[in-house]
Amino acid sequence: MVFQGTVVRVDRKRDSHPEWTTIYFKESPDGAVTVCTPSPSIFTAVAGSDFSGMVGKKIEVTGEVEHRYCPGKASIRVLESRQWRIQ
Repeated sequence: MVFQGTVVRVDRKRDSHPEWTTIYFKESPDGAVTVCTPSPSIFTAVAGSDFSGMVGKKIEVTGEVEHRYCPGKASIRVLESRQWRIQ
């Protein structure tokens, strides 16, 4: 699946291992479509350690839809930096 959306919020579970990070989108205000990763460094290199460089920006994410790891009905788990980009 390829998903394009505007980031409105990034939640980071610092108390878990791995440290799951979930991205929420303006186009899915109910949180049905999300993106998550167990490796937040995939995003921090471009978006900054607090993800502020990502909020308000449109991103494109490619990956399989999963329900096991991420919140939401249709979620994409990102495991490699090549799976996403800021548009």
